Amino acid sequence: MSSVLILTQAVNSRVKYVFDVIFGEMLGITPQYTLNESEYRSASCAKLRYGVILEQKNDIFFDNSYLLFEKKIIQPQLSKVSYFDFPCFFPVLSPDSHWPFDPFAYIFFLLTRYEEYLPAKRDQHGRFPAYSSLAFQNEFLHIPVVDILVDYLYKDLKKMFPNLGRKKRYFSFHPTFDIDMPWSYKNKGWLLNSFSGFRNLIQGDWPKLSERVQVLFNRKPDPYFTFPHLLELTDRHHLCPTWFFPVGPRGRFDKNIPLPSKPYQQLILNLSEKGEIGIHPSYRSNLNKIFVKSEKKALENVTKQIIHKSRQHYLMVKFPETYRNLLELGIREEYSMGYAELPGFRAGIAGSFHWYDLQREEITDLRIFPFHVMDITFQQYQKLSPKEAFESVCKIIDTIYSIKGEFVTIWHNDSFSETDNWKGWSGLFSQILLYMEQKEGYISSK
Repeated sequence: MSSVLILTQAVNSRVKYVFDVIFGEMLGITPQYTLNESEYRSASCAKLRYGVILEQKNDIFFDNSYLLFEKKIIQPQLSKVSYFDFPCFFPVLSPDSHWPFDPFAYIFFLLTRYEEYLPAKRDQHGRFPAYSSLAFQNEFLHIPVVDILVDYLYKDLKKMFPNLGRKKRYFSFHPTFDIDMPWSYKNKGWLLNSFSGFRNLIQGDWPKLSERVQVLFNRKPDPYFTFPHLLELTDRHHLCPTWFFPVGPRGRFDKNIPLPSKPYQQLILNLSEKGEIGIHPSYRSNLNKIFVKSEKKALENVTKQIIHKSRQHYLMVKFPETYRNLLELGIREEYSMGYAELPGFRAGIAGSFHWYDLQREEITDLRIFPFHVMDITFQQYQKLSPKEAFESVCKIIDTIYSIKGEFVTIWHNDSFSETDNWKGWSGLFSQILLYMEQKEGYISSK
């Protein structure tokens, strides 16, 4: 494996984190560190200076903006720099700097979600919205700037150190499904169905009442139970999805089937044979790890396996509490990194990475898997047609393909139902699969 020597003024957790992600994880190059000028000069491997004054004209030198050497969370000055064909930030003063901005501070800012620790307007669910982000406000939410910067950095190092290799990247796809409501009518109990049926009657919604009666008396299949179709898709396209199940108590924002339901338990077991299972913590559990703990244990009792994957219901993530709670309960993979209202790259990257706890200044064992598109985003938030949604997804796919990243989707079983607002949407996922399979070098999740 290739290595790169980094001469820096200090080797702290921030410095190690960002260089380990860039070189160790993304490029497959071992980062080594030194504070010693003589050791640096005598090294024969690839090397760069970070924040240490340039003394040799044949060095690659990046001036620093001090963000990586801060010991607390501050409000950084986010001045824009025009250099590449997308906005860059964290300008530096030295005219000798290889780039006129600090790419390592920029990448650190994006991956740690630094801005989400700062005061910002939240939405009705307490979430940090896309519209508050630096990426949206500067029109680069649709660009995986971390991947692009790393690629540019490698190419520049390669020019000076021709023997520097990197690991090969592949375009891949990871489908995930949130099973919020596996049935529209069945397995909800007669009391709830009676109440809902009475409401249909009062509102004069005769088609819905008729459908409810036909489904409950087994004259018609439940429209939300689309799993035979989903499993046929996953088999035909060689996919290995992750299925996220809610198992908490019913509430205003939690409409899932109670876990004691035998059909629900059987569904979980059936899908566990066709992919991996993750917990979908209830709305109420976001800041209370006691609830998450009991829900995780309940799901493990059904699956007879340790659950280490999670995605927050309503994508409710608050830094750092949400991730700390999940870590303490044994979760090691988290899939909530994305925005509900817009597609794109919330952390600026099309790949997974370790979460950095900015308050404790430590690298954690929790691995973040960002998603890039979600069915509800297009239908509910953006009010797009299926055709417009497909065009939007294709642009994201093309972007991720160009940097050989991992494309992650969130879909819901009810979006295949062809009922209510989902009429005309059932074929979108298949269109996306066919579009990806035309890409040379495409790798499915299986």
